Amino acid sequence: MGRTACLGRAIALSRREAARGLAEHWGALKYSQALTFMKLSAEGKVTADYYKANQSSELGVGFALALAHWVLAQRHSDRVVSIVPADTTLRAGWALTSREKGRRNNYRYRPQFFVELWKPGAPSLALPIACKGNHSNAAYSHGQLASASAHVEAVHIGPWNEPIRSEVAYPNR
Repeated sequence: MGRTACLGRAIALSRREAARGLAEHWGALKYSQALTFMKLSAEGKVTADYYKANQSSELGVGFALALAHWVLAQRHSDRVVSIVPADTTLRAGWALTSREKGRRNNYRYRPQFFVELWKPGAPSLALPIACKGNHSNAAYSHGQLASASAHVEAVHIGPWNEPIRSEVAYPNR
């Protein structure tokens, strides 16, 4: 008996109660065999890698912001911690990309987020945040730390020509 006849018999018997389990098992075998021959095309692999990289980046940023929020809430327990995307804040001052109109600063480094530490009756403390991450070696991490420093130092908060108070997140200190 050929495969077609077996498939036809399984489909015909699937309506009967006694053979329903056998028919479902046959269907599962048929689909699992088909899946073993399926592979992603080159375009499918590129798309899968793109989504994997995006998800990894989003998870890294989420982890960095959660850690920053926790550390700053511990260090400044008397203040409210708010995290705002830097693009929202910086749109008021200058163009963010070459496509946007407005004053251009021709400086590509910017922080990704700002943290505001707010307390009623006290001046707010605003801190820039840059989120970076990788699964590479220490040399690559050092480059990322230098780049993150450049992103954070690109924005001056406070009166001109006065040094700003900067916070460094050390959870164990």
